[in-house]
Amino acid sequence: MLQLRISQLGTLIGLIVVLTLMPLQLVSAHAYVQQTTPAMQANVEESPAQVSVQFDEAIQNQAPTIAVTDEAGNRVDKGAAFIEQESNRIVSVKLTDALSKGIYSVNWRVISADGHAVSGTFMFGYQATDAIPDATSDQSNTPIMQSLVKWPLYIGLSMIAGVQLALLYLIPTASKQALKSALKTLVMTGMMLVILAFILQFIAQTALLNNVSLWQALDFKLAWQTLTETTFGRLWFWRCCALMVFAVSGHFYFNRSTDKWALKLSVMTVGFIGMTLATATSGHSQAATIIVLSTVTDWLHLTAASVWIGGVMIILTLYLTLRREYSTTVKLAYDTSLQRFAPVAFGAVLTLIMSGILLSALYFSSIMQVFTSTYGRTLLIKALVVFIMGVIGIGHFVARAMKRTNVPNKGTLWAEIGAGIIILGLVGFLTNTATPPPPEPTPLVLKSTLKQHQINLTIAPAIVGENVFDVQLDQADVKADWQQVQMIVAKNRSEVSTTTTLDWDKEAQRYRAKGLFISQTGKWQVTIKALSTDFETVEDTFEIRISR
Repeated sequence: MLQLRISQLGTLIGLIVVLTLMPLQLVSAHAYVQQTTPAMQANVEESPAQVSVQFDEAIQNQAPTIAVTDEAGNRVDKGAAFIEQESNRIVSVKLTDALSKGIYSVNWRVISADGHAVSGTFMFGYQATDAIPDATSDQSNTPIMQSLVKWPLYIGLSMIAGVQLALLYLIPTASKQALKSALKTLVMTGMMLVILAFILQFIAQTALLNNVSLWQALDFKLAWQTLTETTFGRLWFWRCCALMVFAVSGHFYFNRSTDKWALKLSVMTVGFIGMTLATATSGHSQAATIIVLSTVTDWLHLTAASVWIGGVMIILTLYLTLRREYSTTVKLAYDTSLQRFAPVAFGAVLTLIMSGILLSALYFSSIMQVFTSTYGRTLLIKALVVFIMGVIGIGHFVARAMKRTNVPNKGTLWAEIGAGIIILGLVGFLTNTATPPPPEPTPLVLKSTLKQHQINLTIAPAIVGENVFDVQLDQADVKADWQQVQMIVAKNRSEVSTTTTLDWDKEAQRYRAKGLFISQTGKWQVTIKALSTDFETVEDTFEIRISR
């Protein structure tokens, strides 16, 4: 037995190490600005036709706003802000013709892929004579209301998960009828908390999406727009449908005949999975490059926490029922549930740790961000509370193994549930807190030698969107030897490609092209084709990977 436990511990440690060392794609759970046009604090010589802001993730088409004002505070933008067709990461707004010379302020607000509002400001000049102030900012405050409503939601889901676990596995069939009333009370309480959270969350998200107060969010027109025209609204509707499926099947299970109980429990399980999956589909996971992986991981994290905390709630319910009125049926259910819950709790904790490490690895670019960011410090507090809850659970297991009848007791069970409720509150806060900003992108520097010629290619900043491609052939001052230099940018294994002729930049002493040649993340092929004055062709292809 000891060797088995040591083997299990070794497996756990090994999995943690493997997942920690995995080369994962970094994710910013809130949108961050990659670049702007005009550039921040730039003093342009020509009047810009529009202002664009490019982000590191997709932006939801839910009333993005860009307001451009001159030094007197007058608006110079015209029409509504829009998302560019070639990239859903770029938001633009048209400007009035012939701007006056001076300094302009740009205030923007968008809804990022995870459904959170992000806003900021920057300044640029048009033939400005004064210095342009450094007044750039990028804000994504944690919405308190959205965080608070997650608390009753997660507590309610944990109660429902506990009842599901009890009916499917923990409680023996002979005891289910005697405990039906207690389990019904627990599941009804959980459903009421979930319904309350759904309503409050819809109001809070309507206010956030439309940038209005909670009272104004009660307007029917705004609510209908949120329900029918937003990603959140559609997911909210499906969550309500899943809750309805669970409620109807639960009604037939608890209030009708006991026949076909397996079918009823199966439908209840489908409803619960639908609620948790729809919950995991809205949030930080939607900002990931591999959305399916991050969503499934988030769902496993939520489900594991719900099963663990819900299972402890069931144990406490059985304990209190047994103390209130002793019966052999309830005693059988209590003893059996304690024995059966131990491996379930171990599996839930293991899943919770694994999924938590994987999700955390997606959000942090360095270990120091765990200690310097609000998200990281909150995560450390959550890890500490999980550890405390785990120690209490291990204490219960050890006490049972030592045949101690006074443990678990009401105090230790309430302590474990209290720790679980704190964990759920911290999870609600984390789901609405901006993760640390990703590191600044670094230019790609590539070199190739063929036919006694050297091609030096630099791509900056090497992101999705606008990039500068610099090509240096042999030495920087041999422009006369080349009559044409072309560049072909193609998406790997697709028909997406762009061909352009590079211009000679006399000041930089190299061939240069600037534009939106890279439209999405993944592998790309950049082909440089140069034709010399004596009609010699030099051609080579560079393979690159764009991750942001």
